Amino acid sequence: MHRFFVKKQSVLKDRITLSGEDVRHISKVLRLKCGDRIVLCDGEGTDYIAAIESMVKDSIGTVILEKESSKGSRILTRYCIRAYPSQPKWILLFKSALKWVLRESFPYLLPEL
Repeated sequence: MHRFFVKKQSVLKDRITLSGEDVRHISKVLRLKCGDRIVLCDGEGTDYIAAIESMVKDSIGTVILEKESSKGSRILTRYCIRAYPSQPKWILLFKSALKWVLRESFPYLLPEL
C-alpha cells in the first residue's frame, strides 16, 4: 500500500482529509480511485489504514479502517569514530557530524609516531 504523511490535526474521529500535493500525486500519478486503500502516517507513531471515500479537485476524503502503531518509524543509530586532526579540519568534521545528528561520538587518539 502507498504511504503518505498527514498532520495530526487532519485526523478527525474516523476520517482523514488530504490536501495539497498529495492530492495530485494520488489522483494523477498513482491513479488511485475511490475504494483504494492507503496508509496514512501522523508522524507521532500511528499508522492509519484508510480507504479513499471521495475525490475532488483539491482534497481527498478517506475513512479510517484500522489504526496501528507505526512500522515505518525506525531509529537509526550512527556512530562516528574520529581522530583529532588540526583545528580547522576538526571544526569542519564537528559541523558535519551535527548535520548527521549522531547519537554518540567516540574520540580516538592517534598514537605518537
